[in-house]
Amino acid sequence: MSTRRSVALVLVAGLLTAGSACSSSGGKTPDKAGYVTQGNAICAAGNARLQAVGKTIDTNNRAAVDQAVKDKVVPDIRGQIKDLRALGYPKGDKDKLSAIYDKVEAELDIWAKDPSKSNGSTVMSAANKELTAYGLSECGK
Repeated sequence: MSTRRSVALVLVAGLLTAGSACSSSGGKTPDKAGYVTQGNAICAAGNARLQAVGKTIDTNNRAAVDQAVKDKVVPDIRGQIKDLRALGYPKGDKDKLSAIYDKVEAELDIWAKDPSKSNGSTVMSAANKELTAYGLSECGK
C-alpha cells in the first residue's frame, strides 16, 4: 500500500468523530436515532478536519505523517470520543459503545507513543465496522 493511501486511511477511514461537544438535553439518555444523528454530525466535522490535516502534509514524507498523527490526529480523535461519550448512551447500548471507544482510545495510546503504528491499524478498521453497523456511518469512515 502506498504511503499516500495509508495516510488517507489513517486520516479518513481510521478516524472517529470530531466537532464541538454535544450533550443530551438535561442529562437524559438519548434515544438511538438522536444519538446516531448527533454522533454522525460530530464525526462528519471530524472527518473534514482530518482531511484538512492530510492536505497540509507531504504524504510521501513518513516523518511528516508520523508527526501529524501524533500532533493532530491523536488529539482530534480523543476529542471526538469525548464528544461522543458526552452525548450519553441510548438505553442498553452503553456497554457496547463504551467497549468500542475504549478499544479506540487504547489504540490511540499506541499511536501517541509510535505514530507509525497507525499505518494499517486493524483495531481502527474493526472499530469503524462496528460503528457503521451501529448506524454511525460517518464515524466508520
